Amino acid sequence: MAYNPRTGRELWRLSNNDAQVITPTPIVVGEQIVITGGNPTGARPIHAVRAGGTGDLTPATQGERGEHLDWTVERGSPYTPTPIAYRGIL
Repeated sequence: MAYNPRTGRELWRLSNNDAQVITPTPIVVGEQIVITGGNPTGARPIHAVRAGGTGDLTPATQGERGEHLDWTVERGSPYTPTPIAYRGIL
């Protein structure tokens, strides 16, 4: 979930029904917010959300892009990630 830092109101959410524990450290890369997260059962997704989205950004089917969800890797993140981006490489 993303929140407005001034008001605390929810801006958008991206659900993962497989996840029990998500430990994200989001980073901004250009116009995208890259979200990584661990899950002890193995889901460990990475998502790239385009800035400006509102409401529920969860795609109807797994792997599908959405209006503000540019891409997803279902099993690419370590359990407690701290991603970096440098010269276009995540």
